[in-house]
Amino acid sequence: KTQIKLDFNNREISDEHVLKDFPSSVRRRVLRRLYLPSLLQTSLMNGMRQQFVDAFLSACNVELLTSGEVILQRGSVSSDLYLLVGGVVECLPVDTRSPADTHEEIGANGTSIADSEYRSEYGMSARKLEAGDFINAIGFFTESPQIDTVRTVTVCKTLTMSRSAYKMISQD
Repeated sequence: KTQIKLDFNNREISDEHVLKDFPSSVRRRVLRRLYLPSLLQTSLMNGMRQQFVDAFLSACNVELLTSGEVILQRGSVSSDLYLLVGGVVECLPVDTRSPADTHEEIGANGTSIADSEYRSEYGMSARKLEAGDFINAIGFFTESPQIDTVRTVTVCKTLTMSRSAYKMISQD
């Protein structure tokens, strides 16, 4: 319900809505002006050719997400790469689902055995990601399951690219 309200209230002013009717060259220039500084500060884009960065921007969609929304669920495989350009998300290393929702083996303390191995190696605290951070970079390129549940803390804006769009631009 909150997402529908956010979409409705921002429908006419969202970047994607405004840019969809422009030619791709104009759309790319506007996206470059708006998001290039955030993109170039990331380690993933460090040293990339300008042509690839422009293609990346052209292939992305701008998404607006409400606070408290789960972007990625732990254990899922996502075909999307997200660049957080506004807002804050948290990476929750412990599965937030109830034990009835999970198919993993449950230990004596109510957590999975995989959770106990993960906790001992990485700790239990949630990590915060802010503007300029990529979400799902490892899973995007390796097609591996998501390690953490990723949830928005505030209203967030992302540049989102699908794996199929990436394959198209990486062939050029």
